Amino acid sequence: MRRLSDVQMVAGKHCPPQDSPCQARLQQEAELLARLDHTNIISRLDWLPGPRPLLLTPYIAGTTLAQRYGDQPAILPLPQLKALLTPLLSALAAIHAAGFIHGDLSPHNILLQQQGQPLLLDLGSSLPIAGPPPADRLQATPGFSPPEAWSGEAMGAYSDIRALAAVSYGLISGQYPGDDANTIPPRPD
Repeated sequence: MRRLSDVQMVAGKHCPPQDSPCQARLQQEAELLARLDHTNIISRLDWLPGPRPLLLTPYIAGTTLAQRYGDQPAILPLPQLKALLTPLLSALAAIHAAGFIHGDLSPHNILLQQQGQPLLLDLGSSLPIAGPPPADRLQATPGFSPPEAWSGEAMGAYSDIRALAAVSYGLISGQYPGDDANTIPPRPD
């Protein structure tokens, strides 16, 4: 194991020893983070495989959008919204260029660092682009996940864009979409 800096604080993510689906998601997240190098995506410090795998990332001070705003987000002025969305779109573009989607973009997975820059967290629900979501891998947050996440249809970059649009909607309107945002009304005949 390589030695981490004596002054660097780390965060760890692990799974129970008998939870194979969790361990598979954690391994995929560790491998994807190793391929990504983006200012607005949490970075991987180390991956320790084994019966109790551990993913180490830097500890980043800040609050998630969910912690900051709860269920009633603040209505952000346009310059502030643009400052938040532009780096997030760039981060998503990097994930998509690597052949994956984030898969669970929500206020819980966007950290606002102390200097205000957003950081995308938790790629544990990431999926290969254009693949149907496996039933045992679906970890999406209701109200932010696209309808295809729940219908079993193929997901793509558009799925993450829809999730970011749901976050944006909350920051424009002051109210996040509800769980019923995942349902598609029947087509009128």
